[in-house]
Amino acid sequence: MKKSAVFRLLVGCAVILSALVLGFLATPLSHPIPAHAATVSGFVTRSGSHLMLNGNVFRASGGNSYWWGLDDTPVTQYRVNDALITAQEMGATVMRVQTLGMSVGCALCIEPTLGNFSEDALKRDDYAVAQAGARGIRLIIPLIDNYHNEGLGGRFTFTGWRNLTNDDDFYSNAQVISDFEQYIGVLMNRVNTYTGVAYKDDPAILGWETGNEIYPPVSWTTTIANYIKSVDGHHLVIDGFRGVNADDLAIANIDIVGDHQYPMSIDTTNRYAQQAADGGKAYYIGEYDWDNWAEQGDGNGPALSDYLANLESNTNVSLDTYWNLYSHDDNYGYRKTDGWDLVYPGVSADKQARAQQLRAHAYRLQGITTLPADSIPAAPVITNISGSQIAWQGAALAANYSVERSTTGTDGSWTVICDQCATDLHTPWTDSTQPTGSNSYYRVRAYNRVNQPGPYSQVFQAGPNLAAGATASASSSVENISYGWGLRFANDGQRSSIPGSSLGWISSNNTDIDHNEWFAYDLGSAKTISKVVLYPRSDGSMVGTDFPTNFEIDVSSNGSNWTSVLQKSNYPRPTGGDAQILSFTTQTVQYVRVYANNLPGNDGGTYRMAFAEVEVY
Repeated sequence: MKKSAVFRLLVGCAVILSALVLGFLATPLSHPIPAHAATVSGFVTRSGSHLMLNGNVFRASGGNSYWWGLDDTPVTQYRVNDALITAQEMGATVMRVQTLGMSVGCALCIEPTLGNFSEDALKRDDYAVAQAGARGIRLIIPLIDNYHNEGLGGRFTFTGWRNLTNDDDFYSNAQVISDFEQYIGVLMNRVNTYTGVAYKDDPAILGWETGNEIYPPVSWTTTIANYIKSVDGHHLVIDGFRGVNADDLAIANIDIVGDHQYPMSIDTTNRYAQQAADGGKAYYIGEYDWDNWAEQGDGNGPALSDYLANLESNTNVSLDTYWNLYSHDDNYGYRKTDGWDLVYPGVSADKQARAQQLRAHAYRLQGITTLPADSIPAAPVITNISGSQIAWQGAALAANYSVERSTTGTDGSWTVICDQCATDLHTPWTDSTQPTGSNSYYRVRAYNRVNQPGPYSQVFQAGPNLAAGATASASSSVENISYGWGLRFANDGQRSSIPGSSLGWISSNNTDIDHNEWFAYDLGSAKTISKVVLYPRSDGSMVGTDFPTNFEIDVSSNGSNWTSVLQKSNYPRPTGGDAQILSFTTQTVQYVRVYANNLPGNDGGTYRMAFAEVEVY
C-alpha cells in the first residue's frame, strides 16, 4: 500500500464520533442493486496452488479501494456505492479494502482505544460488505498496517497501547499479540446489521490478510494464521508479507502469498508465481502500478497490455488487484485523481484506454471475451448553485455532462447551454450566459463513455440562499457544539452531516410519536420565496434518520400568524443526503418554518426531527 495514499486520513482522528451522543439505526440497503447483479454464492477455497469456487478453478481481478471503511471524514454510502458501481462495470469480482480491517487508534476507527469498539465504524463495514456481496464482489480485508498512519493505526498503535516503544514488539510481545487477536475476533464474529450474517460466515469475504506490507517472523504469521482459522473455518488466509517469503510457504494455514509491484514486472510475477506453486500456495498480486506513473519513478514497467496478458496466461496467478479505485466526492467532482488513483472512465485519454484494458482483463478471467454493453449512468444531483456556478454530485460511469437552463419554471421550456461540455474535472461549472434580472432553473444529465445519456437531475433554481445569516429558532434543540449539533449548524453552508464538526440541527428526544416539532427562520425582512430545501442527515448509518413523516411549510409576516403553503404526508425516509426540494407558490414574507406532527422513531424509542441544513430560496 503506497504510504502517501493514506496521509489524508490524519484529519479523521480529530473527529469525535456522534455515536457518543445519539444511538444508531440499522437501515435497509439504501441504494438499489441492479436486477442483473449476481450475489455471491459459495466460499472460495484452495486446492494446492489453485483457488476453487463451486468445483471450478477461480481466478479473479479487481482493484484496491482502501478507504471504504475510513477516510478523513466518515465515508458516506453514496461514495461506497459509487465505487462499487464502477468496480462492477469494470468486471471486478474481487476488491481489496484495507480500512474494513485496518482501523485502530483513531476516533473514527473500529477500535478507537484498547478494548473499546465503535458500533458506528462497524456499521460502515457492515454496509460495504452487504453491498459488495449483493453486487457479486468478494472482499479481501487486511488486518493491520505496517506504517505509521495515525488516521488508520497500525502496529505502532497496539504497541503504544502497552507503552512499548519498539514497533517490532507487535510480533513478539504476548500481551500485544493477544490484543490483536481480540481485535480479529471482534471482526470475524461481527453479525452484519444489514444481512444478519456473521462476517466469518459470509461468502462476500474472500479472505483475511494478516497485514499490509508487513515483514514478521514466521512464528508470528503461524500464530495469527492459526488463530484466524480457529475462529473462521470458511475463509482463506493471505500472507501480508510483501513478496513471497519462502518460510511462510510451509505454514499450513496460509492459503495465499503475494506481492505488490511498483513498477509492474513480468519477470517478478512469473518467478514468485512459480515459487508459490512449488510451495503449494495460490499467488496474488495485491497491488500494481496500472498506469506506470512516471512521476514516482515507476514509468519503466512493461506495457499494461503485455503485463495483463501475462497474468492471464500464467495460470499460477490466481488474483490481481490494481491500486487504487477512487470515487466521486459527496459535493462535486472526484474525491481524488492523483497518481495511481483510478476514476472511471478516466481523466485522460491514456487513463481511459488503460481502464478499458483492465475491464477487458477482468472479464477475460471470467471467460467472457465479448464485453457487456456499457451501463447507463444514474441521475446526477445538483448540490449547489452560487451565482452562475453550478455544482453537482457526480454519477458513476459518467464521462461528461450536459447542462440545461429554463427561465420559465421547473417544467421548462429547456435550452441546452452545455452539450456534453462538462466533466467531473470541470465542476462547479460556470454558466457564462446566465441572464440577469430573471429566475434561472437548471438540470443536468450524465453521458457514459459511448455517449448514452442517463436520466436528468432534479431541477434546481439559481439564486441566493436567503437562510444564510438568518436567525434560526425551534421548538426544542440539542445544543452540543462539540458534537456538531445546534441551531447555528442549520445554516452554516455544510450540507453533509460531519460528526464533531457540523451534524446540523436536531430536536430534543421525545417518547411521543405524534408530538409537534418545528424549525423556523427569521429572514430579517420581507423576502420573496418559493422553495425550502431540506438536507437530511448523512452521517454513516444515520442517513435519513429523524426526517419528518408528516409535515408542512408555513410562512408568516410577523412570526405569530402562520399560513401553510405546502403539506406532506407519509413522506418517505430519504435514502441518502440528497436535497429534498419543497416548492410552493411565491410568497413575500419574513418568517418561514417547517412544522411536523408525525416523526419517525429510532432504535432508542424516541421521536425527533433533524436536518443537516435548511435553505430558503
